[in-house]
Amino acid sequence: MIPFSKPEIDLSNKDLKEIGLIIKNGKLCKGEYIRALENYFKDTYNVKYAKACCNATNGLIIAFKATNLYNTFVAMPSFTWPSTLYAVECSNNIPVWMDINTDTWNMSGSATKFGNEIKRSDYYKKYIRLISTGEENEVYSVSGSILVDIFGNMSYINVPTTAVTIYDAAHSFGNKLLGNRGTVEVVSLSFTKPITSMQGGMILTNNDTIFNKISELVDLSAKMCEVNAFIALKEIEKYPIKRDRRLEVINRYRQYIRVPIVEQKIEYSTNYSTYSVLFESRDKRDKIVNKFKENGIESKVYYEPLIHGLKNTDEVYSRILSLPTYPSVNKHVKTICDLINKA
Repeated sequence: MIPFSKPEIDLSNKDLKEIGLIIKNGKLCKGEYIRALENYFKDTYNVKYAKACCNATNGLIIAFKATNLYNTFVAMPSFTWPSTLYAVECSNNIPVWMDINTDTWNMSGSATKFGNEIKRSDYYKKYIRLISTGEENEVYSVSGSILVDIFGNMSYINVPTTAVTIYDAAHSFGNKLLGNRGTVEVVSLSFTKPITSMQGGMILTNNDTIFNKISELVDLSAKMCEVNAFIALKEIEKYPIKRDRRLEVINRYRQYIRVPIVEQKIEYSTNYSTYSVLFESRDKRDKIVNKFKENGIESKVYYEPLIHGLKNTDEVYSRILSLPTYPSVNKHVKTICDLINKA
């Protein structure tokens, strides 16, 4: 079996001994390694505040609460992981579904001017979908938005300064714009990300008042453990090597795949957290998925839309496939590509 994702945490005997000492000393939270990890993010990304938390989903939930974004309409993409929607709904917000760009796969901002062009259409329970035709008179005032860096591809949209903008930067460790977009950004350090603390996240903001609220909420119910912070710091030391090895895998896919594919367009920066491609048709993609299953290779069809009916979102989803990119899969890339070419 070739798994889609495989955390490859490389700890020395000295590192393992230090983990034992952390546990033995009993300082399991709010210690030196968490401070060091937070300082790393602040210094590296030139952001005023960084707060470590137990995972990125809780980080997003806290971001909504700290920015007082609740009981309102929030613009968000349908093309994302369900935890994004979960965070929106935890503050009793109603999602306003936005389509994506066909090339970057990130949320499109061209269809709306926040606050005055959200029309009611296809109302289903508490879900509404963005329509920009102007055919309906009822409008919804959008108080904020949550943008997602799809597969580590940095997203950016200009919005009014009065609008709260939260970035789901789960996949974006290492990207150059990190720390300087919107109101709050939340990075994931889970076991499927380029850098892992096994489980964890980091909340970034430059706003004093919002940071104070974030700190209060994290300390109440979402603290990161010292062991997780220690592992994250060790992973960060090796990130340049791991990034290069991941890109090496991707370049081998590019070398050996012989059928037509379309890659994600990168406008600003990416870390290739996930390597996904579009095939020429749904039928071709599905044949490849079935061929993989027959040969014990795991792939992912990311992301199933949270709501259907958005043209670009549905089109990308119908043809997309995500391939394994962890460093040790390199030895299997030729086999994977042979199956793609024969499907």
